[in-house]
Amino acid sequence: MTQHPMTHSDGNRAATDDRKRYAHEIYQQESRQVLKSVTNILAVDLMWSLVGLKS
Repeated sequence: MTQHPMTHSDGNRAATDDRKRYAHEIYQQESRQVLKSVTNILAVDLMWSLVGLKS
């Protein structure tokens, strides 16, 4: 009788870990996307600065 709640809480813990892992993966993907966007913006900005310096 005492073992049943433990099994249940272990199942909940596993589900929580899965949710955390999933949320972490999504967070990492979005971070990479933001980093790419910022890098692209900075690259374009740098390019225009160099074009401005030449003229």
